[in-house]
Formats: sequence, structure tokens, C-alpha cells
Amino acid sequence: MKRKGKVALSILAAVMLAAAVAALLLSLAARERGEKLSGLSDEAFAALLADQGVAIPKGMSVTSAKELTAALEKDPDRPAAFSSPATYRFFEELRGLVKEYDGVTPDTAGPGTVGSP
Repeated sequence: MKRKGKVALSILAAVMLAAAVAALLLSLAARERGEKLSGLSDEAFAALLADQGVAIPKGMSVTSAKELTAALEKDPDRPAAFSSPATYRFFEELRGLVKEYDGVTPDTAGPGTVGSP
């Protein structure tokens, strides 16, 4: 009985790993096509966040997280105004992910942004 459980657990882990890899590959392909993070499917978006170690705060939907992402894609340096520490932390992690995805680094940031000349 224990052996069947271990086999089932191994299969489940392999399927989850394959799904995460597929989502990552889809997001990389989307990036190459110039698609935004907010344009990813809910599943691919959630998998990408999980792969990057970014957890959507409890009580926030994937749709709401994608709306925040779209806002950050328009203005990655917009101020964060959240009273919840967890939401604030998520927003800042998401900001970093959006900037990384869009290729914004201190060296390529525009005038008036942190790290720009």
C-alpha cells in the first residue's frame, strides 16, 4: 500500500514539474513575441509567479494580480499604496518581476528612475 502511495506521489510531482516548465516556456515564448505578463493566461501567469517565488496574497484573485501587473507595465515606478504588508510586499515583488520581464535594469532605466544617470 505504501509503495502505491509513493508511486502516485512521484507521478504527481512529475506532472506538476512538467506543468511549471511548460508555463515557463510559454511565458518565455510570449516574451519573445513582445506579449506582456498581464496578457498571459491565468494558468501561465500563476505558474510563472510560483516559479519566481512570488506568492499572490491570500484573498487576492489571479485576475486582480494581473490587473496590478498591467498597471505596473504602464508605469513600473508607480507608488505602492497598500495598508497590508503582504499586499505591499507582493506589489514590490511584482514590480521587480515586471521590470525584469521587460528588460528594465538600472542601466537601461529611463530618466528619473532609480539608477538612471
